[in-house]
Amino acid sequence: MPKFNLNQLRLKNFRAFTELTKINFGSRITLIFGKGSVGKSTIIDAINLLSSSYKNKTNLLDNTNRFHLSKKTKLKEILLGFTVGEGFEVHKGGNEDKRGIDQYFTQNKEGEFYPSNIELYSELDDFENNKFVSIQNTPYGKEILKDNKFLEGFVNSNVLFIENENSWKELYEYTYKHLDKLIKNLNECRKFNTKRDIIRLKISKIQTKNNKKFKLASEFTEKDKKNIDKLRAEERNIFDESFEARGFNPAMFPFLKILSNKKNIKEKQDLIDVHINFLKKKPNYKKFIKYITDDIKYQKSYLYKNYKLYKARDLFAELRGADIDFYQGKRGFGKILTDIDGSRNTLSEFLCTSLTTICTKDFEFIDKEVFKWDDEVSGKILTADGMFSACNKMFWPLLNQIKVVRHQENFNNIARTLSQFGSSSTLTTSFHKNIEENVKAINRWYSEFGYDFNISIDKVGPRGETEIMYKKDKFKIPSDLGGSGAQHLLTFLSEIISSQDNTILLEEPEKALHASMQIKLAKLFSETSKNNQLIIETHSENLLYGLLKEVRDKKISTEEIKIIYVYMENGESKIDELELNDKGGFKSKWRDGFFTEKLDLL
Repeated sequence: MPKFNLNQLRLKNFRAFTELTKINFGSRITLIFGKGSVGKSTIIDAINLLSSSYKNKTNLLDNTNRFHLSKKTKLKEILLGFTVGEGFEVHKGGNEDKRGIDQYFTQNKEGEFYPSNIELYSELDDFENNKFVSIQNTPYGKEILKDNKFLEGFVNSNVLFIENENSWKELYEYTYKHLDKLIKNLNECRKFNTKRDIIRLKISKIQTKNNKKFKLASEFTEKDKKNIDKLRAEERNIFDESFEARGFNPAMFPFLKILSNKKNIKEKQDLIDVHINFLKKKPNYKKFIKYITDDIKYQKSYLYKNYKLYKARDLFAELRGADIDFYQGKRGFGKILTDIDGSRNTLSEFLCTSLTTICTKDFEFIDKEVFKWDDEVSGKILTADGMFSACNKMFWPLLNQIKVVRHQENFNNIARTLSQFGSSSTLTTSFHKNIEENVKAINRWYSEFGYDFNISIDKVGPRGETEIMYKKDKFKIPSDLGGSGAQHLLTFLSEIISSQDNTILLEEPEKALHASMQIKLAKLFSETSKNNQLIIETHSENLLYGLLKEVRDKKISTEEIKIIYVYMENGESKIDELELNDKGGFKSKWRDGFFTEKLDLL
């Protein structure tokens, strides 16, 4: 099985799925049934859209976005969300970690969609209150984008929610357990900041005139230059001394001054004093969470694009190889960097770092994003960008492993094999390669399906052209001259058999196949789903009969398979999830007279 599987898809205002719809998938096989034009393909398209957008490094493919918005809603917003499972076999007692993301795409005045809100979920620790973090995004205006084209696709991002009560419990407990040491470390930060600020003030006085304007380069005397160099050397020394000391490093936390929240008071307050005053108050978990998370929301701003939060260093890494000086000269670039430069430290970052040095022996790899309270624990990530990175370790592999095999595209694969050397010959493609590398397995399945011929790949041209042939005894014919059922079977057989650890979306695999062969598809899918997750849109009751037999024969469990029935009600797509019992029967009834009395024949 894939390391990660698609556990759930969430749709709202997406085509005919107007109301919030949650579609659960089996870890191995999901069958999607329903009459024509009820929304079955919409489910496949939504999954493919998510995967394609990620692979193309965009927030959402935008060529046809206007056609995705439900016609029955007045809102200009689409929800596309999904949950990823770790792929453990739940029926064997695995503790499955599930992480989800809900993406709200809002339509702007130009009719373009941008990711306005993003919400992350983690179900491992808390199934009831599982929202992890959420962000609110604002698109950049045309004037900014005109001067900073590299920002296309990026949106300005602020933390909207990060106060999940389950996330902060360890940090809270250890904060008040080691409060005296923490306050001592905060005062060390104050001493360091004072030394640094005194040096920087001296440098500033040399650099400015009496009218407070900065001197030109030509206005600096040799004495000015020497004094500035000396002061900068002093500044480097206090940083070096701090970084060389083992344990807590106050140089990591150059806390900024903040403006008082009280009206008509303009003086700046020392942020360290504000933090100390709060920590000295009577401990209260809810007040602690509010203070910590409000501080994060105030101090932190990011860029967002394609499932990732960007700080300044991340942006520069993204632009590596580009002419950074070119960007720096553009209007608004400086402010963009200032907003996301990461220099504004939060109390949670201080607590994570300081408490980790207090509670553990590892001083070499202290991470501001992670709190470790024991050398034996991996720690807990407590920053928004860190949470996104952690979740993406599951999201990205899942989105990368998705493949789509559509009925029409299958026939197109055959059509693309035509060349002058034969009716079905071409330069070797991935399609040909898949067949050639898996020809024994393909021929075994052709025999299972009752075909009395084999597949072969012949070399026919001077430039490496190959030809897919049907071979029986001494006779051969090009594959495109064979029956449509055999052609169709070949194209998705080659894809499924050659796949390993993929989530494969199959559209009507039963097309052009005899009813007896449709039943045998169940055995094929049951076997190949040991290595892949299969999501199948189908009309074939025969395929279902076969899978029910696989359940009854214990080749696949009821926890590994889902049956989804899609129907239309008042012009809106809706779903029923049909539960199975261990005997391969249904616990619930079908709608629309679909699949009824034939069950008695099993």
